[in-house]
Amino acid sequence: MNELQRQAVMDLDEKLKKLIKFDSDRIYSRPEWGSVLSFESYRGDFERSFGLARIFIDLPFYLLPDQELNQIGNVIQQASSHFEQIDDFDSSTANNPQQTVRTLGEQVKKHADTITVQMAQWISYLAYQKGDVSRNIKNLEEAIETGEGIIKAAKGRIETQEGLMKKIIQQAQDFAGDKGVTIFTEQFNNAANENAAEAKTWLKITAGIFAVTISMIVIFMYQLIGVSAWYEWASRATLIAVLISGGIWCGSIYRILRHQQTINLQKANGLKSFLLFRDAADNDEATRNAVLLETTKSIFSTSSSGFVNEGSNQSGSEIKVIESTRLASNVTSVGRNTKTLTPVE
Repeated sequence: MNELQRQAVMDLDEKLKKLIKFDSDRIYSRPEWGSVLSFESYRGDFERSFGLARIFIDLPFYLLPDQELNQIGNVIQQASSHFEQIDDFDSSTANNPQQTVRTLGEQVKKHADTITVQMAQWISYLAYQKGDVSRNIKNLEEAIETGEGIIKAAKGRIETQEGLMKKIIQQAQDFAGDKGVTIFTEQFNNAANENAAEAKTWLKITAGIFAVTISMIVIFMYQLIGVSAWYEWASRATLIAVLISGGIWCGSIYRILRHQQTINLQKANGLKSFLLFRDAADNDEATRNAVLLETTKSIFSTSSSGFVNEGSNQSGSEIKVIESTRLASNVTSVGRNTKTLTPVE
């Protein structure tokens, strides 16, 4: 007689299939049970029983003696009967639905444990007889080799793409920076031109005032020859003093405007040179940062133009903040790298 046609084998096969049929979402919860009643908390035990049944039905369990098959069949039959009782559960007719669910759920764990004890001891043997172990190991080794090749190839592609992405990002940043630099350079140039035009106007006013002052002095000198009255001299001296004061004030305005013109030209030239030095640095981040720092110093630090008196306590707080932050970052990075070193004894 064929081994597959043994009564114990056919009975167990039928019982395993019957048990697996209960594996559905209906066994855990249903709309008519409401949101309170549910077997979700026992899902793990349900799935353990269903999982073992699926594994066992795929193995050559016909190799086991009838006595072992009958024992396994009995526990499967008991579990199926219990699952059928759960499947037929009606919350509307139960005296205490919550207690009934709790009792039925606790029995599921007992059946899962019994099935595990009866089946687990034979799974390794049957899997070996089926040839799955050696074949799976071979397939796993081949899969690992294939996976390593795929990972290596993917790593190379990722590194290449990462380099391209960095270059594209850097180009996009440079383009945005170039646009901003162009705008601000034009603004500084326009401001310098406006300062130059205003300074020229004030220079003419200053020259005119001093010319008038000199002319008045000459005229007064001829008018006051032989005049000894003090009030004659006082009124004319006051007028001369006012003209000289006005000329000095207009001259200071001229120097301030020339100072602003020089500073704005310096900032515009600094931005223009920044683009050249940045392009020369290519992808050297350290050089780019150094160029940015020096450009920032050139633009935002206070420089001497020679047209106005510079104070001795000029503040460079902005640049110091940048340099201090960079220094602190470098020190932190060095500290972290030092911690990773293991001393050699």
